[in-house]
Amino acid sequence: MPVIGIDLGTTFSAMAYLDVNGTPTTIANAEGELTTPSAVLFEKSGEIVVGREARRAALAEPASVAECVKRHIGDPFYPKLINGNRFSPVEISALILVKLIQDARKKVGAIDGVVITVPAYFDEGRRQATALAGTLAGVKVIDIINEPTSAALAYAYRGFANQGSQTVALPQLVLVYDLGGGTFDVTALRIHGKNLTVLATSGDVRLGGRDWDERLFNYMANQFLHEHSEDPRDHPVSTQNLMLAAEETKKVLSARKQANYLITHAGKSFSGEITRAQFEELTMDLLFRSEHRLSRIIKQANISWEEIDRVLAVGGSTRMPQVQEMLRRITGKEPDCTLSPDEAVAQGAAIHAAICATAQPAPASATTTVSPVAVASEKRPLVPPPVPAWAFKKPVTDLLGSIHTTNVNAHTLGVVVQTQNDRQRVSHLVPHNSPLPCAVKKQFGTIRDGQDTVTVRIVEGESRNPDECIPVGACTIEQLPEGLPRGSPVEVTFRYDNSGRLHVEAMEISSGKRASVAIDRRAFGSSGQKTDAEMARQVAESKVS
Repeated sequence: MPVIGIDLGTTFSAMAYLDVNGTPTTIANAEGELTTPSAVLFEKSGEIVVGREARRAALAEPASVAECVKRHIGDPFYPKLINGNRFSPVEISALILVKLIQDARKKVGAIDGVVITVPAYFDEGRRQATALAGTLAGVKVIDIINEPTSAALAYAYRGFANQGSQTVALPQLVLVYDLGGGTFDVTALRIHGKNLTVLATSGDVRLGGRDWDERLFNYMANQFLHEHSEDPRDHPVSTQNLMLAAEETKKVLSARKQANYLITHAGKSFSGEITRAQFEELTMDLLFRSEHRLSRIIKQANISWEEIDRVLAVGGSTRMPQVQEMLRRITGKEPDCTLSPDEAVAQGAAIHAAICATAQPAPASATTTVSPVAVASEKRPLVPPPVPAWAFKKPVTDLLGSIHTTNVNAHTLGVVVQTQNDRQRVSHLVPHNSPLPCAVKKQFGTIRDGQDTVTVRIVEGESRNPDECIPVGACTIEQLPEGLPRGSPVEVTFRYDNSGRLHVEAMEISSGKRASVAIDRRAFGSSGQKTDAEMARQVAESKVS
């Protein structure tokens, strides 16, 4: 049975697989389209419609449609009430995945598992929530892979396949600029032989093509308001129509230097015109946010623009001329658009899925220190335990088995400690852009005499101030020996896997008492949220089309 890759996008999703000849192939949905709108219509009859028809229905029934759910993944609830009901982003994402998987099975038959992509800048909670959505959709989630890494893998794989058993003679330094519908990532990585090594990654989970749409949306609405003294944003149906008009106008401005648009609301209409230059001025600050991340990642990776061999433009929003021009200006390179910006991420995920399906675990070896804070890179398996391989031809299996990917973590991880003056600060254990997988051990001390429990609070963020970091989880050792003096050593171990998921262990050294936890951030801030079993039952009982 094949394994597939899924690009679960903010505005559009795609899926792909490797055929028996090792060719990455995008899977068309039931409507014959290579991408599926990430929109869900909740019919009053109980039927759930995902994709193109859901987007169309949003024009007449905006209160029944959920869109751009990915921006809220990891939160306890989707902010919009759907027909008066509360849904979690995980549930809605699972329904999108159900539709994709149903359509994939119609094209390729039974599926053995999936790899789902996430923005490289997703934090621990968002990764956990994405994996849970796949599980709720009733499919084995083999792995989670970062979108820029996936796109680079799709690019590199074609070169690997053309060389047969040979390897690339010279290393390439590749910059992946990934601007999708709702999120932005930039990643620097090195391709050497059949090894892909991520050097640094950065991004913005609240920046994407949707923000460009909203600038046009508000501009057009204000033009109508000025003309008729009525605001189309005050009515849900007019709002939805105006948003679609803004999206279409943006697409026109990518092909032409000016666009005409028509707005109707409350029996009145307004015909307007906007130039590409005006649009670019409206969105200049959005472009600068991505440019700032580009400049920062060059410093983080300790490289120069001159060293970059190729700039991959990924994500549908990279079609905008202002993005292409900015990339040329800042990098000095012509953006590489040889891969479809809509399909590259899904195809890379399919390649990674096939690698996982054919992989054998590597033997463990001794850890080595790679940073002053005792971060150690372990040569543990770079992929999850193998799943049964599909019937690839032997040259394809050999090629997949020779490809290795090394990722980095996007966010610094640490623990909250108490200082001598009883103030709290964060002790960083895993700095951002540390190679994965990694393991870290660090000793701390109890804070008072006779302490009978120790709670290790894990946080994510660059600040030393706990209030400025995101809570990740906690690990508590109970029933410590009586009479422990203040400062008794407690050893904390972080193990961070290649998919960016964290396992924590704490041990009181004198007694050997220990506690461990695989971090599950869904428990944080989720009061009133449905349990996994409740969500699984609801998704399983849903009729999705």
